[in-house]
Amino acid sequence: MSFILGGITLPRPKTLNRSFLEISQRNTTIEGKGKRKVTARKEEYTLQFQYLTPDEISTILSLFKLAQVLDFEVTEDNFTVSSTPVLMDISQREYTPSGKKYLENITIILIEII
Repeated sequence: MSFILGGITLPRPKTLNRSFLEISQRNTTIEGKGKRKVTARKEEYTLQFQYLTPDEISTILSLFKLAQVLDFEVTEDNFTVSSTPVLMDISQREYTPSGKKYLENITIILIEII
């Protein structure tokens, strides 16, 4: 059971959302008929991590700073994603004090490359 991004095993996310993005063109003819031409469909994965240590955050940020296409793969008991090329973005970083040190929550977005 693992989440692998760019060859590095990520901690298990609190949530994983999967959505589909459609690249298409919509037109309306003179007669009022609607037409749509779908060029491609790709997937977007949003992973929300909670209470990460500074080392775990450093690993995720090092992948983000590469600014290149990474392979994303999930192998869970009831959910798998075969190796998929993605671009990584960071949506949100949140700091929560926990005892003597701050732990961090982070949300990353992975968009499939077609």
